[in-house]
Amino acid sequence: MLAGMVSESTLLSAIRAELGRNPGVVVWRVAAGFDVLATQRYGLAPGCSDLLGVCKPNGRMLALEVKTLTGVVRPDQRVFLELVGFMGGYADVVRTVSQAVLAARLACEGAESPYRRWPTFPGVAPPAPPKGNASED
Repeated sequence: MLAGMVSESTLLSAIRAELGRNPGVVVWRVAAGFDVLATQRYGLAPGCSDLLGVCKPNGRMLALEVKTLTGVVRPDQRVFLELVGFMGGYADVVRTVSQAVLAARLACEGAESPYRRWPTFPGVAPPAPPKGNASED
């Protein structure tokens, strides 16, 4: 391992420990992967973030995709982040403990998610705008 590089599992553990000190945030590690013997994927949803949580006082969902400094977000992970943000949760990619702490603070304060557009599912159009907008009159 290069100097200054940390594995994703080590980073995940450090982030969980640090966020666990904050009584206003609860986070869970989401296990996902591929069972070779059963030849099937397991986990909450395709692309689900590594950490899911909830914030006080607003009960807002927090989704953190943890990556190393050189890690790349997969397309299904991006779609999950976009969906959480679009639905009002806070979703972000974090590469350090301090970034995770900042993301949790912003989520609890009600800041807009960096990922907040309609997710780009292949073959699925975004929802139509609500009828009766002032701009249509």
